[in-house]
Amino acid sequence: MIIDEMVLNDLKEIMEDDFNELIRIFVSDGVEQINALNTAINLKNYTDTKRIAHTLKGSCANIGALKLSQTCKQLEYMITEKSLAGVVELQKKIALEFDETKKCLEDIL
Repeated sequence: MIIDEMVLNDLKEIMEDDFNELIRIFVSDGVEQINALNTAINLKNYTDTKRIAHTLKGSCANIGALKLSQTCKQLEYMITEKSLAGVVELQKKIALEFDETKKCLEDIL
């Protein structure tokens, strides 16, 4: 499951007319965060990598993208534990999951 529909439906009920704008902002900000994450990892800037992963983790959870949120949590944990083997693979997984999430959300609009 890419998006938890219960979370999304609750959000839709709470946000009412602003729901579509929230989705657009999530997608737009998400694209920026993914690009920043890629840059941070490529530069081996793990302080920024951890911060961006943490930010993505929270925003994904809030929108119901729980699988993507969990993957971001894994990256955040890897950086915290200085276990850097596999960071690039997780970076690719996050980018792929974000693309799937983005498509799913855009289909809702």
